[in-house]
Amino acid sequence: MDIIETARNSDVHLFVLPPHSSHMLQPLDVSVFSPFKKSLNSEFHKQMHENPNSVITREQLPGFINTAYNSSMTVSNIMSGFRKTGIFPYNPEVVLQKPKPADPVPSAAALSIMPTRKERKDMRSIKVLFENKVSKVEEALKPNPNKKRRSTFVPPFGAAITEETFRQLLEEKNQQKVKPKQTVETRPTDEGNFPNKKSFRHPLCQR
Repeated sequence: MDIIETARNSDVHLFVLPPHSSHMLQPLDVSVFSPFKKSLNSEFHKQMHENPNSVITREQLPGFINTAYNSSMTVSNIMSGFRKTGIFPYNPEVVLQKPKPADPVPSAAALSIMPTRKERKDMRSIKVLFENKVSKVEEALKPNPNKKRRSTFVPPFGAAITEETFRQLLEEKNQQKVKPKQTVETRPTDEGNFPNKKSFRHPLCQR
């Protein structure tokens, strides 16, 4: 809640990205992190090519990172990330044109090639091995009835976290997590009064 309030006060809009889409929708992933990784790998390959019998030490690593950082964390790369993700200028078609259609399904004729005897034997062995592995995994994934599962709140994809509706939803979830305090009931004595801790003595201790 503190992060959401800070973002709202600073006019920062937070929202949830759909799964497996940060490489297309997040500007840093599109135009900064990818060039950084390529530049860092290039520095590693250059070092290994010039010194084939040496290894990269901890002392050399900050220098390689600094070179890759300076070449990728530039103003032009950061600004191009907003353009390539369609954030500014606003252009959703830039992102919608990126996904490519799936590969065509092989025809029945291509799948009708009969395997050899050895291939059939290998396939049966692989099938048995695979079934054994699957049964072990299913056994390990069976829920334990004695173990209580903790429910995790997952916001809906595309939800604007800094909007008032999401804030109210989050407050309701937090209130549900708060458990009511357990009250201890104290029964009165025979006289109708509650026992005093100092004067109360167990019957077995009384003479």
